[in-house]
Amino acid sequence: MRKQAINTAVGIAFISFGVGCLALMGPRDASKELKAAEESKDIAKLEVLCNDTSLGDPQDHSVPMNASPDVRDRIQAGRRTRTEACHEAEALKSDASGGGGCDGISERFTKARMSGSEDYEAHYGRWAMRFAKCNDYKDIFEKLTHVGDFGPGSAGEKVLKGLDKDGSLEAEFVKYAEANQGRAFLATDHDDYVANHIANWLVKRKAFKNCAVIANAAKDSSENVRANMLFYFSDAGCNKETNEIGVGLLTSDKANHRRLACANLGKTGDHHAAEKVKILAETDAFMQVVQDRASGALLKEYTVREACQQAYGKMRLRGN
Repeated sequence: MRKQAINTAVGIAFISFGVGCLALMGPRDASKELKAAEESKDIAKLEVLCNDTSLGDPQDHSVPMNASPDVRDRIQAGRRTRTEACHEAEALKSDASGGGGCDGISERFTKARMSGSEDYEAHYGRWAMRFAKCNDYKDIFEKLTHVGDFGPGSAGEKVLKGLDKDGSLEAEFVKYAEANQGRAFLATDHDDYVANHIANWLVKRKAFKNCAVIANAAKDSSENVRANMLFYFSDAGCNKETNEIGVGLLTSDKANHRRLACANLGKTGDHHAAEKVKILAETDAFMQVVQDRASGALLKEYTVREACQQAYGKMRLRGN
């Protein structure tokens, strides 16, 4: 009995020592397994990695205080591997089933996660194709175009460009604009980015023949939408619409919206607009302090006032 007790105690000590070794070393490096499974699109292997608790808990962000930097990195890498395996498995299963059909597609997109092997353009572009097959262009324009920064070349603009290979997407956007006017037009949490990216897409493909229809939908939309689409209307030569929307933005509480209004009215503004632009050119108080790169001196910039001064000068030169 004494010998058996000793053996049992030794066994417990050995097991505890083994667990301690694992804790000191961290989880195994499964990055090569993940890469191989992703490249071969092996859903079963990805699900094994997804469910492998030895790689750590993706919801746990803590690491042992006494762990070495290498062990900490290994712990975090194990959690990332498991997270990415889960995301990639779900993405591949969705592709294998054709995206799961049209029923509930919007809800499935909301729950979807971008896999580690994708960028924004690929992820949102893949979902754009699915929504298009379901004739759900409202979700395309409102939910898939916000990604990326302001200006041309954003991921959101590229998603639209990729979907527009046959040139039919402009007609779908016109249909959307006719059906979703005023406050319903591009009503989304990221309306400023959405409007900017859609406007850049429309300008780049020179989709100007329907600018009046689009402007009619936008004229009572959110201020973010109007301010960030205004350059499309001025580039398209829709002077009447640009003036109407631009003059409405001159009283905005947002300095950048007033600046954008003046910049675009400088291209299209009539006498009525010129008189209002002149007021901001002389009185707008928005100021920011910037550092001169050459001298290091701090300078005051009146960005709205300067934009309105330039716009008013252009309008006077045109005889407006």
